[in-house]
Amino acid sequence: MGNIPKDQVICKCLDLLNLSDERDKTLDFRTQKLTVSRLVKLMIEAELRQHSSYSVITEHLRSSDSFQQHLNLTSISESQISRKLRAIPYTYCQLLFLKVTQRLQCLTKDHKGLPELGRLHIIDSTELTLPSVAGQWAFTKDNCKYLFKKTDLMKSTIF
Repeated sequence: MGNIPKDQVICKCLDLLNLSDERDKTLDFRTQKLTVSRLVKLMIEAELRQHSSYSVITEHLRSSDSFQQHLNLTSISESQISRKLRAIPYTYCQLLFLKVTQRLQCLTKDHKGLPELGRLHIIDSTELTLPSVAGQWAFTKDNCKYLFKKTDLMKSTIF
């Protein structure tokens, strides 16, 4: 990333999500520190850095002053992350994903794309592990529940 610190780049990307710092009336009821928007930013940052456990996530938060300032959160326990993740409905994440992809489409609608390829669209293949209770409707593989989402770059063709 050159001379720009990785924390600064990740924080700028998280700002593009336009998540409100205000408490959600239903999802953040009685929440003191870890609001839904903070959790989403924390988990996206953890995914980008490929943190493998809650303990790694909490340790990174404690050690990064810039990320603490960005989240306005100095520390959090592993159990708080776990409880909050179980409490978030999957539709919240789905709506956030749709909001981001719609914003990308609006920002790129007037662009013609690459000369030889044309416009590109977002497609991805990601596997999200769900808790067994909340994921009863999801696909089963090796006694785990999975949600598959597709996003990636694909060429659009006009017929």
